[in-house]
This record gives sequence, C-alpha cells and structure tokens, in this order.
Amino acid sequence: MVRKYPERITARMTRIIGQDEVFLIRQNTKIKFGSSEAIIGTVFMTNPGSFDFKHTKGWADFKSGKGHSNVLEAEDYADLTTQNLIEVIREGYKHANLGYPDGIVQIFNISNVVQSKGEDVENSHKKVTILIEESDDHELSLIQELVTNNEQKFLEACMSSKFIIMGFVDNVFSENVSALINWSHVISHRLIVAIDKKKRFSHPRRWRTERYLKEFAISEMCRILKNSNH
Repeated sequence: MVRKYPERITARMTRIIGQDEVFLIRQNTKIKFGSSEAIIGTVFMTNPGSFDFKHTKGWADFKSGKGHSNVLEAEDYADLTTQNLIEVIREGYKHANLGYPDGIVQIFNISNVVQSKGEDVENSHKKVTILIEESDDHELSLIQELVTNNEQKFLEACMSSKFIIMGFVDNVFSENVSALINWSHVISHRLIVAIDKKKRFSHPRRWRTERYLKEFAISEMCRILKNSNH
C-alpha cells in the first residue's frame, strides 16, 4: 500500500513516572523530506499532541511505564497535525514550481509535555514541572526549550530556515505565544501563519476541518518560497 504521507517523523521521548501517571516528554522532533539532512524549515507550536511510535517495538510498554529505559528515540509516520504540515509544505513547493522538498523541518513547542487535549496542556505541564523540581534526574530544560523562551535562540533557529510556520492552541501559554509573535516580526519575510477570523495564529491541527486556513497557509508557503528564490 502506498502511503499518502510516507515522510518519516523522528523524535526522542522521555518518560517521567509519577505516583499514578506516566508523563511523556517529546523533543528533537523532525519531519524528514527526501534524503538531505539540511534544515529547510522550522515550526513553532504549543505542545506535542497525538504523534507517537505506534509502529515501534516496545512502544506500548514504554508509554505504560514498563521496562528500565526512560528514553526512546525512534521514527514513525505522521499524526494529523504533522500530516497537515506535510501537505502545506508539499503543496507550497509544488505551487512555487520547486518540486518536492528535500531536507529537515524541525518542530519546537512551548512545552514538550505530550498532551492531546488542549484544555489540559498547562495542567500537565505544571504536574511535570513539580516532578522535575522534586527530582535530581532531570532539568526543566527537558520540558522548556530555550528556543521558545529566549529571543536570541529563537532568532538563531529561524535564520537557518527558508520558512517558519507558527500556530498555537487558543488561550494556552498566552504570555509565551505573545512573546513568540513579537519576536517573529524580525523574520516576517519567512513567516507562514494561517490567521483565523478572530486574528489568531491557527494551530495546524485545525487545517484539516477548516479548509480556508490550510489553503491560506499553502498560498503563504508558495509566496515565501518564491521570494526566497529570487
């Protein structure tokens, strides 16, 4: 069977086991297009959602807290959000007459704590923060990337990319989102956002059901790629 989204997603998962819950932290998430290892794009979002390693041996045990290792690095296929990103990137390249993208798109989140329910993101982040502060095994940098908390690191990450995509869950980490939006003014010539009817930077997960947002993101991708090749 030919997959509609054959692009591989790589990431590192770390688990922290609380008293009655296993928390997953996802870092180093990358979408791999073609064979090049060069960074071609960067994505900023709220937190990791439903992507996991369901085709990886031992994943079920890992996420349930079984086994000795608390870190798992692997690759798998895209979930809904990354599928939407892949489609926008592919279509943008196609519309700009640049063929198929070749390189790595890196994904950064305001919080690295995995939580698919947007309304529970901040609560899960607080729980993991407490567990880390009470432990000697981890640093807070595990769940908070410097690149989303430091303007200079943010700009350094953006400068290595042809395009930057930003989209966030509504009313979550609002101060962090405001900071990222303010910092992004410097790289506005590379920035791709799908602004909804309430003037918000829509999260890519919405692009499947709200087609006008995806179509706008594709047109912006095309425009920026064309400008970057002049």
